[in-house]
Amino acid sequence: MWSFFARDPLRDFQFEFDKTQSLSCSIWRLHEGSKRGFTEESTVFVLAEESRVEDAKSNAKKLKLLRHPNILKYFDSAESEKCVYIATERVRPLQIFLESAGTGQKRDINLIWGIHQLLCGLSFLEKAGSGHGNVIASSVYVTRSGEWKLSGFEAKSGDDRRCFAELVKDIYRGKLPKLFAPIVSRLNSEASTLSDALDRLKAPGGFFDDERIRLLRDIEHLGKICLPPLSLCAFQTASKEDAQSILTKVQKLMDDFPTDLCRFKILPAMMNAHEYGTAGVTALTTIFKYAQLLEAKDYTSVVLPFVVRLFGSKDRATRLRLLQNMDQFAPHLTASAVNSEIFPNLVLGFQDTNPTIREHTLKALLALASKLNPNNLNVETLKHLARLQTRDEEGGIRTNTTICLGKMAQYLDVETRRKVLIPAFCRSLKDPFPPARSAGVLALSACQGYFYLAEVACRVLPALAPLTIDPEKAVRVEVFKALNGFVQKLEKVSNDPTLKEGMEVDVNAAVGKDASTSGWAGWAMSALSNNLVKHIGSRRKAKSETKSENVKAEEENPVSGNEEDGDGWEGIGEEELVNDTNSENIGQNWGWDNEWEKQPGETTSKTEVERDDFFAPIVAEKLPDANAKGDSWDSWEDTDDGTWKGINEAPVTRKTPRKPVSNSERQPRLGARLGAKKL
Repeated sequence: MWSFFARDPLRDFQFEFDKTQSLSCSIWRLHEGSKRGFTEESTVFVLAEESRVEDAKSNAKKLKLLRHPNILKYFDSAESEKCVYIATERVRPLQIFLESAGTGQKRDINLIWGIHQLLCGLSFLEKAGSGHGNVIASSVYVTRSGEWKLSGFEAKSGDDRRCFAELVKDIYRGKLPKLFAPIVSRLNSEASTLSDALDRLKAPGGFFDDERIRLLRDIEHLGKICLPPLSLCAFQTASKEDAQSILTKVQKLMDDFPTDLCRFKILPAMMNAHEYGTAGVTALTTIFKYAQLLEAKDYTSVVLPFVVRLFGSKDRATRLRLLQNMDQFAPHLTASAVNSEIFPNLVLGFQDTNPTIREHTLKALLALASKLNPNNLNVETLKHLARLQTRDEEGGIRTNTTICLGKMAQYLDVETRRKVLIPAFCRSLKDPFPPARSAGVLALSACQGYFYLAEVACRVLPALAPLTIDPEKAVRVEVFKALNGFVQKLEKVSNDPTLKEGMEVDVNAAVGKDASTSGWAGWAMSALSNNLVKHIGSRRKAKSETKSENVKAEEENPVSGNEEDGDGWEGIGEEELVNDTNSENIGQNWGWDNEWEKQPGETTSKTEVERDDFFAPIVAEKLPDANAKGDSWDSWEDTDDGTWKGINEAPVTRKTPRKPVSNSERQPRLGARLGAKKL
């Protein structure tokens, strides 16, 4: 009677799994599952033979009691009179793993590392005095990271030493490696224990004495300490020198390791090393390289949370390395994470005192433009770009700001494009830095589809005309190309007014749609798409030349910023920077090599193209000053805060200050007013 009211214990099992798909292995069916309310993946073992229910319960009890890195990790279990459920970490049977273990060197690494782990687990059981008793292929399971785990405690089939020897023969299909054959013979003759075999195989010249196996062993075992809830790996507890040595080997041997080992073992170890250990900022480049091996789903769950946390770091060297590698992980970022967590920290770089930080922040922003919300893109971003273009001391950064704005134009709101593009590009035409003027010309040409024909005639052409006598021949070449293209466009409409509507179709193009570029402007679009001017700083040239050796040394051991004072962005030294600021790169080129080819007979200096003697005296008088105010282009004059007038703000009106009046002048004026009152 009471059995009628008894609750089925299997219904309380906290793991869900797909009952329609399974793998058969020994007395079990394996199902992919996960814990209710959690995303962590697991494997659920379901008993397939009712007659073996007691053996299955014995296996569940053993897994629950034994905790070792090479024994299958137990999560939960449920038992009834006829069935047993066991939930463990996500694994697959050894037989299936061997079918997809690859070929050649990577397969050898998989097998050697797996046998090493299997022998470690059996040695542990041997020393504990319990043994396994069922060392066969169906008792071994492999995780996503390629680690072999022991299970199958449901039966006793023989001596562990002999069973292990036979299993190794089966794995190698009877063709044992030369270094392993003597060990197998000793195990079969019972002349050696499993622990002794492990020591012999790890000894110099032994089967496990391989550079890659030693590295994996170092990552897993060196200085391992278990501090709940965090298990520290070798990177975390090793000295800085040991951590750097391990990291160097990881970088060197990356191509030798199987993909699963790289993705799910080495990569997580390096991420923990950077966050909690002594690996330092140099680990980031390797982390991002290894992360490229992940599939989209794994990248989102494993790497993106790590990247978001890094953007909140106050260590300047870390943030600089993030900016340099933005193009690698930007495609995987979600719009919500970019706008709420990354963008507020990213824009701090625009106000940094170091040009390299500002330069890489600008380039990184370009990779995120398509994911920014309207406020961050059309308001916050443009304020920072306006400040860089009008007030930054570095010509290369002003140039890149114009290029960046031109490439971001397709993401701006229609009204914002109309207010910003022409004023911003025309301002760059007055920049004293030649590549900045050329960038303005290219940007106007590349974005010509966003301009009404009336704007081209009344605003663009008059702005370009003065540059036809620019002292730099490279600038003049670009200007004449642009003028010819714009004039031909106007001429076509003059001859056939019905073409006007088609030529202005992109003016109100939706956000995210790139303006169609006609053939004459293709050169400009190509230049904007493929080139960003390298950082050029004449003000810092002397410093860079004297510190180029320090730069190279600090690239290997970068110095972190101070986390206690300020926001962590003050005081970065020249020695912390990368090759962009090396004196050998300064002034070599403007990044426009495919467009600015050297003309016959033209000479170049280290900092800029030599001026044309014919135009130099004329332009010295007529070329507008980039900082001049009160000219006829009031609509794109900058305001006090560095923004372009008209960008979501009312124009600033300034009152003329009253001239101070001296005491000697004050008395006669007062007497005159009193006399007027009497009259």
